[in-house]
Amino acid sequence: MKKLLVFIVLCLPVLCFSQDAAKKYQFGIKAAPNLGWISPDTRGYSSEGTKLGFGWGFMADINIIDNYYFGMGFNLNYHNSSLSYNTLYPITQINGSDSLFNGKLIRDLRLQYIEVPLLFKMKTNRFKEYRFLGQIGFVTSFNIKARAHDVFYQEGAKAIAGDMDVFDDIAFAKEALLIGGGFEYSIDKSTFLVFSLNYNNGFTDVFRGKNPLTGDEQNATASYLELSLGIIF
Repeated sequence: MKKLLVFIVLCLPVLCFSQDAAKKYQFGIKAAPNLGWISPDTRGYSSEGTKLGFGWGFMADINIIDNYYFGMGFNLNYHNSSLSYNTLYPITQINGSDSLFNGKLIRDLRLQYIEVPLLFKMKTNRFKEYRFLGQIGFVTSFNIKARAHDVFYQEGAKAIAGDMDVFDDIAFAKEALLIGGGFEYSIDKSTFLVFSLNYNNGFTDVFRGKNPLTGDEQNATASYLELSLGIIF
Protein backbone atom coordinates (compact mmCIF):
# COMPACT_ATOMS: atom_id res chain seq x y z
CA MET A 1 0.00 0.00 0.00
CA LYS A 2 2.79 2.43 0.95
CA LYS A 3 4.69 1.64 -2.27
CA LEU A 4 1.55 2.34 -4.31
CA LEU A 5 1.03 5.74 -2.63
CA VAL A 6 4.69 6.66 -3.23
CA PHE A 7 4.30 5.70 -6.90
CA ILE A 8 1.22 7.94 -7.25
CA VAL A 9 2.98 10.90 -5.61
CA LEU A 10 5.96 10.48 -7.95
CA CYS A 11 3.62 10.38 -10.94
CA LEU A 12 1.77 13.59 -10.06
CA PRO A 13 4.38 15.94 -11.61
CA VAL A 14 4.13 13.94 -14.84
CA LEU A 15 0.34 14.19 -14.80
CA CYS A 16 0.44 17.93 -14.20
CA PHE A 17 2.92 18.40 -17.05
CA SER A 18 0.70 16.34 -19.34
CA GLN A 19 -2.27 18.54 -18.46
CA ASP A 20 -0.40 21.67 -19.49
CA ALA A 21 0.98 20.04 -22.63
CA ALA A 22 -2.30 18.63 -23.91
CA LYS A 23 -5.64 20.32 -23.26
CA LYS A 24 -7.51 17.05 -23.79
CA TYR A 25 -6.38 15.79 -20.34
CA GLN A 26 -7.83 16.88 -16.97
CA PHE A 27 -6.63 15.69 -13.56
CA GLY A 28 -7.93 16.23 -10.05
CA ILE A 29 -8.71 14.84 -6.61
CA LYS A 30 -11.98 14.02 -4.88
CA ALA A 31 -13.57 13.17 -1.54
CA ALA A 32 -16.81 11.17 -1.39
CA PRO A 33 -18.95 10.34 1.67
CA ASN A 34 -21.24 7.40 1.00
CA LEU A 35 -24.11 5.27 2.28
CA GLY A 36 -23.31 1.58 1.92
CA TRP A 37 -25.38 -1.57 2.21
CA ILE A 38 -25.14 -5.26 1.52
CA SER A 39 -27.70 -7.43 -0.32
CA PRO A 40 -27.48 -11.10 0.75
CA ASP A 41 -28.53 -13.88 -1.61
CA THR A 42 -28.27 -16.76 0.84
CA ARG A 43 -31.18 -18.40 2.65
CA GLY A 44 -31.58 -16.99 6.17
CA TYR A 45 -29.36 -13.92 5.61
CA SER A 46 -30.83 -10.39 6.01
CA SER A 47 -29.52 -6.87 5.46
CA GLU A 48 -29.50 -4.64 8.54
CA GLY A 49 -29.75 -1.30 6.71
CA THR A 50 -27.24 1.29 5.52
CA LYS A 51 -24.00 2.51 7.07
CA LEU A 52 -21.94 5.65 6.54
CA GLY A 53 -18.64 5.30 4.70
CA PHE A 54 -16.10 7.45 2.91
CA GLY A 55 -13.84 7.48 -0.13
CA TRP A 56 -11.14 9.63 -1.69
CA GLY A 57 -8.98 9.45 -4.76
CA PHE A 58 -7.61 10.83 -8.01
CA MET A 59 -9.59 11.63 -11.17
CA ALA A 60 -8.52 11.72 -14.81
CA ASP A 61 -10.73 12.79 -17.73
CA ILE A 62 -9.53 12.21 -21.29
CA ASN A 63 -11.43 14.08 -24.00
CA ILE A 64 -12.48 11.75 -26.83
CA ILE A 65 -14.35 14.20 -29.03
CA ASP A 66 -16.32 17.39 -28.34
CA ASN A 67 -18.26 16.87 -25.08
CA TYR A 68 -17.44 13.18 -24.59
CA TYR A 69 -14.79 11.92 -22.18
CA PHE A 70 -13.18 8.73 -20.96
CA GLY A 71 -12.91 8.79 -17.16
CA MET A 72 -10.57 6.78 -14.97
CA GLY A 73 -8.76 7.16 -11.67
CA PHE A 74 -7.74 5.58 -8.40
CA ASN A 75 -9.90 5.56 -5.25
CA LEU A 76 -9.59 4.30 -1.69
CA ASN A 77 -13.09 3.41 -0.54
CA TYR A 78 -14.31 2.59 2.97
CA HIS A 79 -17.48 0.53 2.54
CA ASN A 80 -19.55 -0.15 5.66
CA SER A 81 -22.64 -2.34 5.87
CA SER A 82 -24.48 -4.71 8.20
CA LEU A 83 -26.20 -8.09 7.98
CA SER A 84 -27.59 -10.82 10.24
CA TYR A 85 -27.84 -14.61 9.99
CA ASN A 86 -27.86 -17.80 12.07
CA THR A 87 -24.52 -19.55 12.41
CA LEU A 88 -22.14 -21.45 14.66
CA TYR A 89 -19.95 -18.97 16.53
CA PRO A 90 -16.80 -19.66 18.60
CA ILE A 91 -16.91 -18.51 22.24
CA THR A 92 -13.93 -18.84 24.56
CA GLN A 93 -14.67 -20.87 27.69
CA ILE A 94 -13.25 -20.50 31.20
CA ASN A 95 -10.61 -23.16 30.50
CA GLY A 96 -9.36 -21.16 27.47
CA SER A 97 -10.75 -23.45 24.76
CA ASP A 98 -13.17 -22.32 22.04
CA SER A 99 -16.56 -23.96 21.67
CA LEU A 100 -19.06 -23.43 18.83
CA PHE A 101 -22.54 -22.23 19.76
CA ASN A 102 -25.67 -22.00 17.61
CA GLY A 103 -27.25 -18.54 17.52
CA LYS A 104 -27.91 -15.33 15.61
CA LEU A 105 -25.01 -13.13 14.49
CA ILE A 106 -25.35 -9.44 13.65
CA ARG A 107 -22.18 -8.44 11.80
CA ASP A 108 -21.21 -4.86 10.95
CA LEU A 109 -18.70 -5.04 8.10
CA ARG A 110 -15.97 -2.42 7.59
CA LEU A 111 -14.33 -3.08 4.23
CA GLN A 112 -11.55 -1.14 2.49
CA TYR A 113 -11.16 -1.30 -1.28
CA ILE A 114 -8.85 0.11 -3.91
CA GLU A 115 -11.14 1.08 -6.79
CA VAL A 116 -10.25 1.49 -10.46
CA PRO A 117 -13.16 3.11 -12.36
CA LEU A 118 -13.49 3.01 -16.15
CA LEU A 119 -16.23 5.46 -17.14
CA PHE A 120 -17.82 7.09 -20.15
CA LYS A 121 -18.64 10.74 -19.40
CA MET A 122 -20.87 13.24 -21.20
CA LYS A 123 -20.57 16.98 -20.49
CA THR A 124 -22.75 19.82 -21.75
CA ASN A 125 -21.54 23.14 -23.11
CA ARG A 126 -20.98 25.78 -20.46
CA PHE A 127 -23.79 27.90 -19.04
CA LYS A 128 -21.76 30.79 -17.61
CA GLU A 129 -19.72 29.07 -14.82
CA TYR A 130 -21.64 25.79 -14.91
CA ARG A 131 -21.36 22.63 -16.97
CA PHE A 132 -23.56 19.57 -16.37
CA LEU A 133 -22.31 15.99 -16.68
CA GLY A 134 -23.47 12.39 -16.70
CA GLN A 135 -21.38 9.24 -16.39
CA ILE A 136 -21.72 5.48 -16.62
CA GLY A 137 -19.23 2.64 -16.50
CA PHE A 138 -17.64 -0.14 -14.49
CA VAL A 139 -15.64 -0.09 -11.27
CA THR A 140 -13.21 -2.89 -10.38
CA SER A 141 -12.38 -3.03 -6.66
CA PHE A 142 -9.68 -4.90 -4.75
CA ASN A 143 -10.13 -5.67 -1.07
CA ILE A 144 -7.18 -4.61 1.12
CA LYS A 145 -8.72 -4.80 4.61
CA ALA A 146 -11.80 -6.33 6.19
CA ARG A 147 -12.91 -5.93 9.80
CA ALA A 148 -16.21 -6.73 11.48
CA HIS A 149 -17.94 -5.81 14.71
CA ASP A 150 -19.88 -8.90 15.80
CA VAL A 151 -22.78 -9.17 18.23
CA PHE A 152 -23.78 -12.81 18.81
CA TYR A 153 -27.08 -13.82 20.42
CA GLN A 154 -27.63 -17.26 21.91
CA GLU A 155 -31.23 -18.18 22.72
CA GLY A 156 -32.22 -14.50 22.38
CA ALA A 157 -29.66 -13.16 24.88
CA LYS A 158 -26.44 -11.36 23.95
CA ALA A 159 -23.58 -13.81 24.44
CA ILE A 160 -20.60 -11.89 23.10
CA ALA A 161 -19.63 -8.74 21.19
CA GLY A 162 -16.28 -7.82 19.70
CA ASP A 163 -14.17 -6.95 16.66
CA MET A 164 -12.93 -9.56 14.21
CA ASP A 165 -10.52 -9.71 11.27
CA VAL A 166 -12.63 -11.19 8.45
CA PHE A 167 -10.26 -10.66 5.52
CA ASP A 168 -10.29 -14.38 4.66
CA ASP A 169 -14.10 -14.30 4.41
CA ILE A 170 -14.17 -11.52 1.78
CA ALA A 171 -13.56 -11.97 -1.95
CA PHE A 172 -10.39 -10.25 -3.17
CA ALA A 173 -12.08 -8.50 -6.13
CA LYS A 174 -15.56 -7.24 -6.91
CA GLU A 175 -17.21 -5.60 -9.92
CA ALA A 176 -19.82 -2.86 -9.97
CA LEU A 177 -21.79 -0.74 -12.40
CA LEU A 178 -21.59 3.00 -11.68
CA ILE A 179 -24.08 5.57 -12.91
CA GLY A 180 -24.24 9.18 -11.84
CA GLY A 181 -24.63 12.83 -12.71
CA GLY A 182 -23.70 16.27 -11.50
CA PHE A 183 -22.06 19.50 -12.57
CA GLU A 184 -18.78 21.40 -12.81
CA TYR A 185 -18.34 24.93 -11.48
CA SER A 186 -15.59 26.99 -13.11
CA ILE A 187 -13.30 28.94 -10.75
CA ASP A 188 -10.98 30.06 -13.56
CA LYS A 189 -9.91 28.79 -16.99
CA SER A 190 -8.09 25.72 -15.65
CA THR A 191 -9.65 25.06 -12.20
CA PHE A 192 -13.08 23.50 -11.66
CA LEU A 193 -15.12 22.21 -8.75
CA VAL A 194 -16.92 18.96 -9.55
CA PHE A 195 -20.05 17.74 -7.74
CA SER A 196 -21.77 14.45 -8.56
CA LEU A 197 -24.19 11.93 -7.07
CA ASN A 198 -23.19 8.37 -8.00
CA TYR A 199 -24.79 4.96 -7.54
CA ASN A 200 -22.30 2.09 -7.33
CA ASN A 201 -24.25 -1.14 -7.90
CA GLY A 202 -22.17 -4.22 -7.06
CA PHE A 203 -22.99 -7.34 -9.06
CA THR A 204 -20.37 -9.91 -8.01
CA ASP A 205 -20.22 -11.90 -4.78
CA VAL A 206 -18.26 -10.22 -1.97
CA PHE A 207 -18.13 -13.32 0.26
CA ARG A 208 -16.24 -16.57 0.09
CA GLY A 209 -16.73 -19.69 2.16
CA LYS A 210 -19.76 -21.43 3.65
CA ASN A 211 -21.99 -20.94 6.65
CA PRO A 212 -20.69 -23.45 9.25
CA LEU A 213 -24.23 -24.11 10.53
CA THR A 214 -26.08 -24.81 7.28
CA GLY A 215 -23.23 -25.54 4.86
CA ASP A 216 -24.70 -23.02 2.38
CA GLU A 217 -22.41 -20.89 0.23
CA GLN A 218 -22.39 -17.28 1.44
CA ASN A 219 -23.45 -14.94 -1.36
CA ALA A 220 -24.05 -11.19 -1.28
CA THR A 221 -23.43 -8.03 -3.29
CA ALA A 222 -22.23 -4.70 -1.85
CA SER A 223 -23.44 -1.33 -3.15
CA TYR A 224 -23.34 2.32 -2.12
CA LEU A 225 -24.63 5.79 -2.95
CA GLU A 226 -21.97 8.51 -2.81
CA LEU A 227 -21.78 12.30 -2.99
CA SER A 228 -18.52 13.08 -4.78
CA LEU A 229 -16.84 16.46 -4.23
CA GLY A 230 -13.77 17.09 -6.39
CA ILE A 231 -11.47 19.71 -7.80
CA ILE A 232 -9.73 19.70 -11.18
CA PHE A 233 -6.57 21.75 -11.47
